[in-house]
Amino acid sequence: MRGRFFVTFFALGLVLTIFHLAKAQKPFWNVSFNDISKVEANITLDEQGNAFVEKNFYFISPVTNFSWTEDLGASDFEIFGGDDLIDKQNYKIEKTEDRYTISAENQTPSLKWQVNYRFNNAADFDEIKLPVILEPGININRLSILVHLPKPIDQTKVTQRIYAIHGVGKNNFSIKDSQTLYYSGDFLAPTAIYSISAEVPKEVFSFSFSKKISLFVRSSIANIWLIIAIILPLIAFSFYFYMLQKRKKEENVSAAGYLDAPPDDLPPAVVGVLLRQKVSQREIVATIIDLTQRGFIEIVKKPTEYVLGKRQGEGKLATFEAFLYDKLFTQQNERKIKRSEEELENRAREQLYSQKITQFCESIYQEAQRRNLFIKSPAFVILRYRLWGMGFFILTVVFAILSAKFSEGPPYAIFGALGGSAAAFLIMKTAPLMPKRTKKGTNELSSWLAFSKYLIDQKPIRAAAIGDRIYEKNLPYAVALGKEIDWTKRFSQTVYLPPSWYVTDEQVTIENFAGSLFYIAGDISRSLYELREPSL
Repeated sequence: MRGRFFVTFFALGLVLTIFHLAKAQKPFWNVSFNDISKVEANITLDEQGNAFVEKNFYFISPVTNFSWTEDLGASDFEIFGGDDLIDKQNYKIEKTEDRYTISAENQTPSLKWQVNYRFNNAADFDEIKLPVILEPGININRLSILVHLPKPIDQTKVTQRIYAIHGVGKNNFSIKDSQTLYYSGDFLAPTAIYSISAEVPKEVFSFSFSKKISLFVRSSIANIWLIIAIILPLIAFSFYFYMLQKRKKEENVSAAGYLDAPPDDLPPAVVGVLLRQKVSQREIVATIIDLTQRGFIEIVKKPTEYVLGKRQGEGKLATFEAFLYDKLFTQQNERKIKRSEEELENRAREQLYSQKITQFCESIYQEAQRRNLFIKSPAFVILRYRLWGMGFFILTVVFAILSAKFSEGPPYAIFGALGGSAAAFLIMKTAPLMPKRTKKGTNELSSWLAFSKYLIDQKPIRAAAIGDRIYEKNLPYAVALGKEIDWTKRFSQTVYLPPSWYVTDEQVTIENFAGSLFYIAGDISRSLYELREPSL
């Protein structure tokens, strides 16, 4: 009988214990001797909005090891195990992405541990924001927080908010007196986050002028990034449209009548730069064809390849022509050198940069400037605008990185960087079109445009002109002016005899001659053009 009574009494006691623990919202099987029975936080705010925090931790059983996490805003730590101040050699503070992790040891087991620290800028004009518990990693039965204000307040003017998430039982708020706010929470899980926020009258704090400026910047930081995200691309695109407006004025050049011969002896490459305001592949093609016409290059068409041969030529090479000629035929003292199309292309592919091609481009710009065709050196103008574009690009990237790192809200500057980068790309792309012609340069271009009308005339060229080699003489200019197809069509109805510098065993027509010539010159020019300095 006694045995039955004892078993019944024990079972009843066990049921009541389980019921009590369930009512407390904490299963008994989760209880750990390392859990914290209570955390008491005393937070004292000064008139500058800085908080001095004292946190007392009461464990269920004495412990020699203590671990805790605090927000990155904390500083000036002091740690106590019981009544003993822990030496800095016996604890470490590790910084992660969003918090500090404190680990401390004390030889004497203690039920109570204490952490003191300073939290700058806890108040922002009229609002107090303090993270108190950040995923503690262990259970906390009870949390109580006292916030001491620097001045008395009207209790009716206090608005509070408690952020208790990820495993917090009950929480509460009250006002102890005119200078003390009280918060509490029960049954915080290892993943819990408990943060407090309260709006108080502005007169509670007396910020210095410098502190007000600092707080204003901090409170406006999201708007600042948004302004940057809008303003920077807007400035870049405005600069681009300014460039287009300047470019439009340079495009309004009309032909001065009709000319059936080149207006002067301007080199074909310089004519091309005068028209397009930059060196392109066409200037290389025009120069190669001009050098063949003047006897410096021979083209041999074989069944499977083309070969360029070095010849003596007549007259003297211009500076830019000499750079290109040396690039095609490297050995200076050899009079007869032949470079196959494949060899030239392979040599170009093996290089990332060619000084001679860069000098070729620069020398054409210098020749145009020497002839007073541009107000400023085209190379200088192109470089200047490309630097503008590069500057806008770097700024957008820098602000995007800063926004991602320091912006607490959406990283607006990252979105602005997309627009700014697009504008920077357009600026750099348009830079070669920005050199401005002089009055003489405009008149010179007008004359060459008049000659281009002759090149595209629909009337066929008479057969007698074939013997005068007028087609080959004007072909470099036709290439420079972009009229080589129209110029070739004018000879389609005549019997064509190839020039002496074009050697082949095949039957030649004007169509296959032009096709072969444009193919090899275009292919070589494309490979060489890629070797110039990017800023040109």
